[in-house]
Amino acid sequence: MPHFKRILICLLVILVALFCQLKLKDSVGQTADIVLAALVTFAFFVSLEELILFDLFAAWLLNWGAPAGVESLVLLALPIAIFFFARLLPWQAWVTDLAAVGAAIILFYIISDFPALAKNIPIISVSLVLALVWSACLFYLFRYICGYKPRSGTSSSFSI
Repeated sequence: MPHFKRILICLLVILVALFCQLKLKDSVGQTADIVLAALVTFAFFVSLEELILFDLFAAWLLNWGAPAGVESLVLLALPIAIFFFARLLPWQAWVTDLAAVGAAIILFYIISDFPALAKNIPIISVSLVLALVWSACLFYLFRYICGYKPRSGTSSSFSI
């Protein structure tokens, strides 16, 4: 049952992130990439199979009407890469999560739309900050409210 609860919570988080991302795009004109931030945070708490499931679900929701483009492939690849490489970093899990979210969003723009990154650095910086805040809230939700521990190989303590 706890496994099913975690899957349900993650699917709900993806839906909430998608709703917030679309609302920000409608109101401000720029997304905050919080779906990608959620998927990167999931990489610290779920198994590879679950992460692939959540990746596919998010990519399908974000691109349901169009054929898969570069953005969808990058959205699928980055959280999975972070799943494997996050253990190599010597920092505590919450710091690694924030660094991974920042790197993932910057890589997403570099790979999928570099001219947009170069022209809109202030807007993308705000987007990055919003995604980092979202990711920190999700990490706190999973670790301290739901009681899930980050995968082995990463420290979960908040002591500095």
